[in-house]
Amino acid sequence: MTKPVECARIIAANSLTPGAVVTVRSDQADSPVLTGPIFVTASNMPIGVYRPLRAHERVQLKQTGCGVAADSASTEVDPFPGIGAPVIVGPVRIPHGGVNLKQLVVGARVYVFVNSVPTARFDATATEMFVPLPKLAREAVVFARQSMCTKISPESNRENAKLGEMKIGHSPSPITRTKQTSVTVTATDRETKQPVSGSVRIGGTVVGATGAAFAHTFASGAPPASVVDAADYVSTDIPWNLVDPAPQQAILHLGITNQQPARYTITSVTWTIARQDLGGLTIVATPTGASVAQPLSTAGQYQIHADVFVDDLVDGVNVLAEFRGNTTLPGGQHVIVWSNTDLSVPFRLFAESQVVFAGGGAITLYHAVVAP
Repeated sequence: MTKPVECARIIAANSLTPGAVVTVRSDQADSPVLTGPIFVTASNMPIGVYRPLRAHERVQLKQTGCGVAADSASTEVDPFPGIGAPVIVGPVRIPHGGVNLKQLVVGARVYVFVNSVPTARFDATATEMFVPLPKLAREAVVFARQSMCTKISPESNRENAKLGEMKIGHSPSPITRTKQTSVTVTATDRETKQPVSGSVRIGGTVVGATGAAFAHTFASGAPPASVVDAADYVSTDIPWNLVDPAPQQAILHLGITNQQPARYTITSVTWTIARQDLGGLTIVATPTGASVAQPLSTAGQYQIHADVFVDDLVDGVNVLAEFRGNTTLPGGQHVIVWSNTDLSVPFRLFAESQVVFAGGGAITLYHAVVAP
């Protein structure tokens, strides 16, 4: 047990066995029984006694039941040493619903005052205790005193009731500007670390609640004023972590329009895109398909060529179309100057006729051509 003090009407017992029965005995011949049988509900619990404890008497806990039959050591009651003021642990926060007291004397009667009005009273069962004080007004003045053996302590320190303070965060973090994002803002009490329910305001408009996701798009530049509001808490700014979107690569769009679908069906297209510099040509991409979108990152001059295979629906053969660019370079090359700006280069598939004379007559031949 915690060392008892003269005049106390409570003994702080510890190391008990829940489910057992305990009694308190004294060595005083005129009053040896200090309690009746008490059912143990916790290993540490306060036990009220029939009378105030006397200086130098010896008290003992006797425990039975639940397979235990043990007595505590006989403990001498200390003389009453006088009583000091309790201490209110500051700051006192309104949403915490009460105050923490320390330097209490076990067994003393404690009085808590709000604006000098007695608001709570109790017997101290531990040297530190929490006292519920719901609905404190802002800046209400709280103090306490404790009494024992007809003596009363001086006043404790005085603490003004204050609004709670929050710590604000958000996920995801960072958030990309100009992109709609599912955002969750969290608020916790700075001291208790418990979650706080509040509303989220961005630019003066309530957009959601803490702990719940909402969709939002932040414009470029600095974010608008944003706060979390919660009852009995200081409105707190939201420290947004915003980043600009990654630069978008410019896209080269290449496509072939079949102008003679009755004669040709495109079966495959392979593009070759090469960057031209002082060291020669460097192939940078070989996309496939009649229509492609190819990002390019380096400005400069590029050569484009396409191998286009088509089914000739009239002659019943699959042929490689002739590719013609905007140059006379061998092999058919189309040259562009790339300045990291989106660019579309369209081509067309068509049949080019050629008249030849054979066997005493004219014959018209057709061959597939891809050109700008």
